[in-house]
Amino acid sequence: MIYTRRSIIHISNMSPSREIVEEIDDGVIFLRKISEDDFKFFFRALNNKETIKYMSIGPLLSFRHSKNLIERYLGYWQKNEQYNYVIEALIDDLLEPIGAVSLWNLNWLHRRGEVGIWIKPLHWEQGFGKRTIELIKLVGFQHLHLHRLEAKITTQNHRSIYLFKTCGFKEECVLEDYLFLRGHYHNAMILGCLKNSEEI
Repeated sequence: MIYTRRSIIHISNMSPSREIVEEIDDGVIFLRKISEDDFKFFFRALNNKETIKYMSIGPLLSFRHSKNLIERYLGYWQKNEQYNYVIEALIDDLLEPIGAVSLWNLNWLHRRGEVGIWIKPLHWEQGFGKRTIELIKLVGFQHLHLHRLEAKITTQNHRSIYLFKTCGFKEECVLEDYLFLRGHYHNAMILGCLKNSEEI
């Protein structure tokens, strides 16, 4: 069973009203709105080379750098431009932060947004990523009333591509030299999922 705690706002006089979800869980994975207290977790997690290998941010150079990043995310949240969540997993009856997921690049006119996710390598291949994507789809489609979610992933990141495909995202195209990471250009695959493409 899924539990949510949310505040309801009306964005840009558009109907229907959108529900801004601050917490949601499926009993194993808990997503909660990022907070200023998460700066140490972000600093440590985003200094792992495997975690940030295909990301456009990181490594974080200091606690101040991490705090600035979180402050920027909270600013986006306040303006309804981007929603960042910390992923917590119930492990041995304790909640442990394991990563983060975001709905970003939101376009309210066209009702679409992008999904970004990272999880610490220690917690890979345990089903946490799939649970997280299913929850963020619920937020995007049912609560924010988006019609389309997409992800742009470097074609070398086979793990993430597989994850999104198992969650109902379909490969649409490949953009050449779309991402510039660690001094090199990378092709990016666009994967998309539509609200009416499956039962949400």
